[in-house]
Amino acid sequence: MVSNTKFVGNPQALRDWQARMGFTYDTAAAALGMSRSAYANMVAIGAEPSYIPRIDLRTALACAAIERGIKPI
Repeated sequence: MVSNTKFVGNPQALRDWQARMGFTYDTAAAALGMSRSAYANMVAIGAEPSYIPRIDLRTALACAAIERGIKPI
């Protein structure tokens, strides 16, 4: 089993997904079922070089499903 806490997604990949889908921060957050501020935190690049935004595995999988038109169960 893969732990969600160990997956570190790429913020640029999330921003690229948002652009491909034509989403704003608000529509991307709504599509993923999260608040705008939570989404903004995921795509933010921190001022500190050591800051790595955490994109959990569920979010990464949800992005892939949404892009492919897969409906939630």
